[in-house]
Amino acid sequence: MRTFQFERLGFEITLPDEWEEVRAAEGGPRSLQVVFKGDDAAKRSIHILVGALAPFEKAPTLEDTRAFFEEYVRRHNYSQAVHGIIRLQGREFFWGQYMMPQGIMVRKYSTTVNRVEYVITCQYGLTATTTEKDIRRAEREYDEILSTFRITGDATLDSLRNASRYGKGISASERAARLLRVVVVYLLSAFFIIASWAGWVKVTPQMARLWVFTGGILGSYIVFRDSRGAGIPFFLALILGLGVLIGWISILFASGLL
Repeated sequence: MRTFQFERLGFEITLPDEWEEVRAAEGGPRSLQVVFKGDDAAKRSIHILVGALAPFEKAPTLEDTRAFFEEYVRRHNYSQAVHGIIRLQGREFFWGQYMMPQGIMVRKYSTTVNRVEYVITCQYGLTATTTEKDIRRAEREYDEILSTFRITGDATLDSLRNASRYGKGISASERAARLLRVVVVYLLSAFFIIASWAGWVKVTPQMARLWVFTGGILGSYIVFRDSRGAGIPFFLALILGLGVLIGWISILFASGLL
């Protein structure tokens, strides 16, 4: 068994050794998501979404969550829907379960602590040989796993922002977007720096200083910020950012200002 701790997201969970953490394919800017996948043919997965409520939002009650769940199931025409209340680590969680048309059993758990909402979605893919006994066993396994889920109460709107800033809980698409910004800044910087040294563009002293300020300082900040936001280690992100800054400063040498 392995315990995964997410201090900024405010929770920890213990999973069997064969489970591994992966990035969610998609995700929104106001909520972060951690995904675990089991190593088996049933394509088991656990998605833990953590989101802070906006200042004007009312914290949902268990009754609010039940009503939302029933409407969600009805709107998507899911079958075999059941729900109830389960107590985990001294907290009441709403739980609901339904069957998707693709043959995927979905079991959800939800609670709100200190205006931070936790939604846990467990999936179990059915196969041609899946029996009712297999489904009941999967339900018990998920309940056992969720019994290890512990909310530390440390998550706040600021801690979630910091988690996103350091690449925790962001989706694969968001990580790709951040890395793309790093690449774009590097390519643009390389073009202008090479053009200045090669004499392809005539740079006045005023323009050189402006380029160094906007391209160097702003560019290095974007590279460092988005590198860290994509999960790149601090020192490597720092080197990448300084590389952009040094490159733009070299324009001052190319222009004879230094």
